[in-house]
Amino acid sequence: MLKLMKYEALRKQKLLLIAITIIVLVEALIIFTLYKGGAAIGLTLFLVFLLGFGGIIFILVDNINMYSQDLYKKQGYMFFLTPNNGYKILGSKVLIGLIELLVGALIYYGIMFLNYKIVINLYLNETSRKASELMDFFGAFFIDKMPPASDIFLVLLTIILGWFAFILTVYMAITLSKTLFKNIKFGGIISFVIFIVLNIIISIIQYKVLKTNGGSGGMFIRANEMSYTLEEYSTISCIYNGILSVILFFFSGMLLNKKVDI
Repeated sequence: MLKLMKYEALRKQKLLLIAITIIVLVEALIIFTLYKGGAAIGLTLFLVFLLGFGGIIFILVDNINMYSQDLYKKQGYMFFLTPNNGYKILGSKVLIGLIELLVGALIYYGIMFLNYKIVINLYLNETSRKASELMDFFGAFFIDKMPPASDIFLVLLTIILGWFAFILTVYMAITLSKTLFKNIKFGGIISFVIFIVLNIIISIIQYKVLKTNGGSGGMFIRANEMSYTLEEYSTISCIYNGILSVILFFFSGMLLNKKVDI
């Protein structure tokens, strides 16, 4: 699997250079607006949001494109002729996607730390409302006291398993459209519909599993309605997403082994 992951990483070199270039340009604009101040501060906040949200969308689209190209494009023909089963191929893509997500998060956090230091240097002695809002905004990314290692581990595990569950849902939809529904027209539309249906089913089950006493359940709940502590809630989410990921991985890998026809 390490060879497959190395191959996937090499395929992303050009895309990585483009991403780094965009990040550098956006960060340069953020620094410029911070030094300019005044009305430009509004643009600062927009660029910070754009960098974070755009990064998530970029990673997601890249992972979907990486998998669908190997199933639908000619370049995937040789890839599936290699002595690797569907589970190894699928696992390499999921792990590379996770590494992308974690590296992207670290880069974003590093950029926010740099911007926070610039804001402290420029606006620490400012008394205007905009300066106060800017300090609070960037300060929200950081905390004075590190939480316990167990809490950090639980948060990271929740993010990782949540990512696995989501991306494997996407991969499952693409795999179904290429295997069981390969002779049906409009495969892309079918993939999207399957993805929506799978997510509805998964959300309903998650609602039942994480339902709160008299609350809305699921991910969107009010703090005073929770029947679990944060640790309990995260643990249940991890167990649910872990089981879901194993099921999706198993069936997608099985379909790749038996039904795929490039």
